Formats: sequence, C-alpha cells, structure tokens
Amino acid sequence: MRIAVLLELERFEQVKSACDAYLARGAPTAEIHRLRGLSRVAASDFPGAIDDYTRSMVLKPARPSTVRRQRGWAYLFAEAPKLALHLGVGPAPGWCSSCHPSVKTVRPRFAAGAPS
Repeated sequence: MRIAVLLELERFEQVKSACDAYLARGAPTAEIHRLRGLSRVAASDFPGAIDDYTRSMVLKPARPSTVRRQRGWAYLFAEAPKLALHLGVGPAPGWCSSCHPSVKTVRPRFAAGAPS
C-alpha cells in the first residue's frame, strides 16, 4: 500500500527504496519488481528497469502484457536499437524481408528525438 501511494506522489527514489527493502526480506513478487522497474525508468536507469521487468515476467505478473510493454519502452529508452545496429545485429531469423525495412523507417524519427 505504501509503495502505491509513493508511486502516485511520483516519489520515485522512495519507491525504489521501499521495493529494495521489501526484496531484502526475501519475498520477491512480480508486482514489486514491476514497481521498482517504474522507479528506475524515472531515474533513467534503463538497464536496471529492464532487469526488474524481466524478473517480473519470470514471476508471472497478473498483467503480463503491461510488463512486456513497459520493458519494451525501457529497451527503447536505453537506445537498444542503436546499440543493435552498432553491434551489427540484423533482423532475427524468420523475419520476413518486408519487416526489417519498416524498422529502418521508424528509427530515424526516434533518433532525431521527435516524439511519435
């Protein structure tokens, strides 16, 4: 309950601290990891947020689509597409040839910092 109130008040550092304290007691839950992920996004700790969202998914969250969406945004904010291009990672095996060009079309808009 306290964490939900802190989140509503946008006290993200306190949300993270409360989640850390909860997890230190050895009681991990999907929702606690999701909430800590939200606080990490607010602090621009995108790798930490991705880790928390992934841990949430492993623990079977009540709303998995919400956690997947939040993790996807964290990857985008972490500039994972730019990193993948830098590393020479291409489309995953099995992608149709028309899928990859559409990704190329969207990327420049984000690279310029313009919201969609």
